Amino acid sequence: MIMASRPKWSLIASVVALIILDALLIAAVLSPSVMSSASSLMVKGTNMLSGALNTVLNIAYRLGLMKRVVARLSPMPTKPQPLALPATAYVVGPGQFISGLVSAGAPESMIKPITLGDLASVPNDSIIIIDWDYVNETMHVNINQLAKLLGNVISRGDLLILYAESPRWVLPLEDAVAVAWGNYFHSIVIGYPVVAVNASTYLVAFGGRNYLVVNPVQVGYDYTAAINELMRYWLVVGEVRVGSAYLMSPGSTVTLYDQDACPIVLEQVKAYNLSEWVFTTGPTPEYGNLTGDEYVYDYCITGIYPSARIVTSSIPVEYLGFNNLEAGSSGGDWVDYVVGVNMTTAYHIDQERGYNSYMAWVLGGGAQPYSTSCKWFMLSAPQMSVLIGQEVLQLIYYAKSMLNSTSPVYSLAPSLIITSPGPEGAANLIWSIGVKNQNWFCMPVPTQAGYEYPVGFGVTDAQGAWYLNPSRVNTAASPVLYGEGTICYPPTSGYIVEDFFSEVYFIIQYNPSATYTINPQSYEPGPGTYITNLYSPTCPNYS
Repeated sequence: MIMASRPKWSLIASVVALIILDALLIAAVLSPSVMSSASSLMVKGTNMLSGALNTVLNIAYRLGLMKRVVARLSPMPTKPQPLALPATAYVVGPGQFISGLVSAGAPESMIKPITLGDLASVPNDSIIIIDWDYVNETMHVNINQLAKLLGNVISRGDLLILYAESPRWVLPLEDAVAVAWGNYFHSIVIGYPVVAVNASTYLVAFGGRNYLVVNPVQVGYDYTAAINELMRYWLVVGEVRVGSAYLMSPGSTVTLYDQDACPIVLEQVKAYNLSEWVFTTGPTPEYGNLTGDEYVYDYCITGIYPSARIVTSSIPVEYLGFNNLEAGSSGGDWVDYVVGVNMTTAYHIDQERGYNSYMAWVLGGGAQPYSTSCKWFMLSAPQMSVLIGQEVLQLIYYAKSMLNSTSPVYSLAPSLIITSPGPEGAANLIWSIGVKNQNWFCMPVPTQAGYEYPVGFGVTDAQGAWYLNPSRVNTAASPVLYGEGTICYPPTSGYIVEDFFSEVYFIIQYNPSATYTINPQSYEPGPGTYITNLYSPTCPNYS
């Protein structure tokens, strides 16, 4: 019996030896000073021998976490970004409004006050900022007059920023932008996003022949970062010349699984002059003021322009969403991460608002990413011994490359659930996102500062459908983009609970005559988009 058990214990000893060697090598790569603790690790390794076979999975998993050097969070409030103007901003507004822009960080030398009458003479590819309250209340310009003035602004490729003190003006201003765009480019489809806002807002917009980017940025913590990101997006998408610099467009290689497909689809539609329309929010960041985490969402709707001579009852469309969390701190435990494209929810909005068309699926296909699962690997001791041996080399490589890497991407495992079936393929698509260890285990792992956790999702391959009433003006709410997640960071005591959330849909209108007027929409209060950091004695459990 003693001889029979010897190979077993020899194998266990080999496994544990590899574990200890793994730890020492990782420590040597990451911090040579850690080598001084080698003797204590050897003692711990000896104590692990009795029961190593039963705990080897857990040991190896914990060892895998060591390479990320998970740090305790030291809460340090982050500072808001200054408003960074990449080009001259021509501003219609009083001196007090201009002073507010300067206080937000905009260089005073980059601001040039103008009147509405000067808009026609502003150079192409400029930034136009308009204080709507001043224009409406002091200059007595109504929303329809504003829409007529904005056509030339959009046609020149300018970046338009409209400021409204009251959130009740946000949707009418978005409608004015969409109407101005549709009338100028004679588009038979227009659209703009609905994002709940509860405070004063900067509406950022720009467009071209077959695309329109509109995004309401609510004034709050670090709102300037969102405006800065949209200005950078304008530079790239619009291929704007700034001085002698020419900013290239994004590359064409993309996978929906872990990237934002909206910029790539938009670039393809532009580059090949496709007979399609694209409406998008553009990438929109929110920042955690204690964790430094950055949450980004993007949403776009794209569809085919039907021929004006063909009476059609549906238009093929796609709904593309994106969520990303770039961790600013290490050691956060994921509680949940959920994204969705909700069509039944949108159908109810259609019914409540009296819209006469709706969006759903054609065949119920094209849901991306496909559903996958995240499970334990049940390995025998010999298999585990081999894998741990391989892990030694892998961890050395990862640990060494991690020192010079920029924003590594974690693997994500989506699990798709289809709920609330509605008429003709309308349903809510909900993906529960699991965060995977990037080696050979599949399980939740703590956040690592500088790492990204992106997920692209939606209905692709023209498998969406907009069901219309032929030869009439049609209005619909697009599927609702939904994203939310929770991370718990343990500081010295208790937790910092971080919640991030986004909810947005588009109001889409089809008009065979391609002539539009303002169709006022009621103000919609709600949670909007946000990321919050709150202290809590416990970490929530949503399972």
